[in-house]
Amino acid sequence: MAGYSAVQATSEAIRALLHDRRPREDPTLATMSVRLAQPADFEGGKIKDLNTGIAVVLYRVGPGAARRALPPRLLADGRRLPPPLTLDLHYLLAAFGVTAAQQHLALGWCALTLQMQTIIPPAVLNRYLVEAADPSPPDPLLAEALRFLPDEAVELSPEPLTLQELSQLWDGARPILALGYVARTVRLDPALSREEAPAVRERVFMVGEAQL
Repeated sequence: MAGYSAVQATSEAIRALLHDRRPREDPTLATMSVRLAQPADFEGGKIKDLNTGIAVVLYRVGPGAARRALPPRLLADGRRLPPPLTLDLHYLLAAFGVTAAQQHLALGWCALTLQMQTIIPPAVLNRYLVEAADPSPPDPLLAEALRFLPDEAVELSPEPLTLQELSQLWDGARPILALGYVARTVRLDPALSREEAPAVRERVFMVGEAQL
């Protein structure tokens, strides 16, 4: 299901995209690692056991700037989910190498690869969703609705870092060579359907009656 695992699925999709596109003809890039990392993994500008490769670091999450007020999802049987949450995920793609030449090579390849893949299709994102525990009894309509639908691709685009962000990142993970990217409008849907009450047809006011 999407829901709470949509953020993880997006990160895994980016990692898998870079891992699967490694050029087999280049001995440096063919064997490099591509892994998810967090700021705490950096020590002295390096990540343990990552000599040559790309670290995908999610360093900031914010509300979706493009489409904040999305309509709630309607199930096939008429049930309506609560309004979704949309997030923008801000990543650093940090390049590492035994030598400066290897580091620059990895970064240039990473930038060009993502230039050719600016959209992450829903089918790719759905491969990495963590399935929530099935309700009892199972609810196939809800399970299907809580996946990325055909019109819910995630846009991945370069993002310049502000001076404040650069200074903060360099204080905690210096020195690193990295690109900034943002994954826009990642949708998270609640995994519960909302109870619909019947429409109000008339209002009744009680006037002049004492309440005992």
